[in-house]
Amino acid sequence: MIAYGFVTRSWRGLQCLLDLIGKAAANIYMIFNINKTVCIIFNPYVRQCVSGSFPQLSIAGNNLSFAPTFKYLGHIIDNKLPDDADFCRKLKCLFTRTNILIRRCREGRRSVLCW
Repeated sequence: MIAYGFVTRSWRGLQCLLDLIGKAAANIYMIFNINKTVCIIFNPYVRQCVSGSFPQLSIAGNNLSFAPTFKYLGHIIDNKLPDDADFCRKLKCLFTRTNILIRRCREGRRSVLCW
């Protein structure tokens, strides 16, 4: 699996990068899985004159989809850049593991007590 992260200041700059990648991939006969490729637009902290909609980006002639959130290497990334969703998910996992350990200790399992 190869992950590409392109950050540019403009839509045109990002489209130019995607065109370069598309041409380089065609030279080595590489194809892209468009179903797993996602674009995300990070909202600015200070609201400036920024458009709410952007033209469709494409790579190798295929249109890419936009998403407000996505999961990358086990972390949830949001377009507003908070860690709330990722933190809540990890906290839920922590409580689940703790409850499993408490239940095993109550039952007096030898494998838990002999750690």
